[in-house]
Amino acid sequence: MTRLRPHAGSRPAARASGTAPDETRGPAPSARQRPTAQAPGFLLALLGALALLGGCVSEPQRLALRDNSSRDADVVVTVRPEVWSRRSGGPARGFEAGYQRYRAEGPQTLATGESVIVRGTPIPGPDTLDQKATIATWHLGFTDRFYFGPAFELDVGVGGMKMEMSYELVPRSGAVGAQPFAREVTLPYGAITPRWRFGPHVALESRLTAAGLTDDAEHRRYDVGLLLSPVPQLTLRLGYSQRRARLDAYADPVFSSVEVVTRSRGPSLGLRVDF
Repeated sequence: MTRLRPHAGSRPAARASGTAPDETRGPAPSARQRPTAQAPGFLLALLGALALLGGCVSEPQRLALRDNSSRDADVVVTVRPEVWSRRSGGPARGFEAGYQRYRAEGPQTLATGESVIVRGTPIPGPDTLDQKATIATWHLGFTDRFYFGPAFELDVGVGGMKMEMSYELVPRSGAVGAQPFAREVTLPYGAITPRWRFGPHVALESRLTAAGLTDDAEHRRYDVGLLLSPVPQLTLRLGYSQRRARLDAYADPVFSSVEVVTRSRGPSLGLRVDF
């Protein structure tokens, strides 16, 4: 009887103590190549923590004050050294310092469903909040004047401004008493002033001043006025101005987190002193 011999290319028998290796599979992955099972869980925990943190940061409550009959007064002193004068015109580069102050009053209405939290006490609507604010600014900066013919002038300036806001809120419902809020900030500012002269003693000008324009604070002023100069060094300014001031506070003991915005307009009176 003829015995059948295994073919030379056939697979050898597996040992009794082990399992036959599967040649169709690649080599076993190393520790570095193995996927980390904890990675998805870690990412989910991180995203959850970020969502919780984002939920804790609330938007500041907005308090808006508008006054259309607010008077404005300011004083500006300018020093323009003669050595910086332009040959084709008059005084040019110099330094400018000024002070401005105005008050604004006006109500804010809380509709049904709205509320304001004061010292941890919610004031629900419907209610009316009587508001008043005093804004004062000091500025110091560099200014330059350009001449375009005998009548037209253009002043530009940059520098720093300190703004102080004193605000008070009184609910008509009597839920709480008068609640004051005060804060001051220092901001960069820029100003541009076109001016048309009708002679040595009379001129008409418009001025735009913008300070800050950040997420936390800003101050803007637009005004137009008539200039009367009895002497070259002294000018009285009669005009009309529109102002906007905004301050945000996130650690105030009265309002916790608040955004106070005042918009006011009205007649303005100014004094200009030039050296």
